[in-house]
Amino acid sequence: MLRSLRLMDFRCFGSLDLEVPQGGAILTGDNAQGKTSILESICVLVRLHSPRTHRMPTLARLGTGGFGIAGDPWETDRQVRYSREGLVLKSNDEPCPSQTSYLADGGLVVWMGNEDLELVRGPGEGRRRYLDFLGAQLDPQYRRSWTRYRRALKAKNLLLKEGRTRAAEIASYEEILIENGTVLMESRARLVAELAPLAAEAQRSVSGRDEPLTLHYLPASGEDLRESLLQAREREARLRQAVVGPHRDELGLRLHGMPAADFA
Repeated sequence: MLRSLRLMDFRCFGSLDLEVPQGGAILTGDNAQGKTSILESICVLVRLHSPRTHRMPTLARLGTGGFGIAGDPWETDRQVRYSREGLVLKSNDEPCPSQTSYLADGGLVVWMGNEDLELVRGPGEGRRRYLDFLGAQLDPQYRRSWTRYRRALKAKNLLLKEGRTRAAEIASYEEILIENGTVLMESRARLVAELAPLAAEAQRSVSGRDEPLTLHYLPASGEDLRESLLQAREREARLRQAVVGPHRDELGLRLHGMPAADFA
């Protein structure tokens, strides 16, 4: 899949140049030396998405304003450069005009890490990030809608924090939230429905017992995002933040009908 990987100012690495043997490689070393960061960089190179964070600036080495990743997944030379001006993407030395075009001929990534236990026991943010990581790879519309939803959500929250009546402006951003939030909700519902039987079978295989595991998509806004936003306006104005929408969704996991976080 990958023969070479080059990093510049990514996480803890000022620079790194790896050549991967034909038979593959195993990364070994002490804790906090960058093993997971190397795997994370491959995710970003292939999918423009980190399974550990939504925020690109956090991937840059401390004290720098950006990072660079280059490699040859599936014998295609790819380059990702991030700075305060945004992303610069290349495939086989040709500039890519958009993230969509960069991802069009890319592959998929399966991520497993120590933090996976947080999918069961941790807060909802980790489960939403997991759904985003899968959705952005499997649904062509997901990444576009996810990006637009987050931008509109940030703008709406800024208006709410001002504490002044900006109803018309807030309503205009809510239309963007509704359009793209609905895409996210529908995609997440399909994704969870497809994952549920696979997770249940994996649970039976690992435990060796008949312990029914169920997955449920729990949209924070219910089935009607527009109606939920209307009902939440007074509360949002009081709290000065957006309180309903896919950014508050949950993924419910239950064993024998009981919360998995309490009994896993």
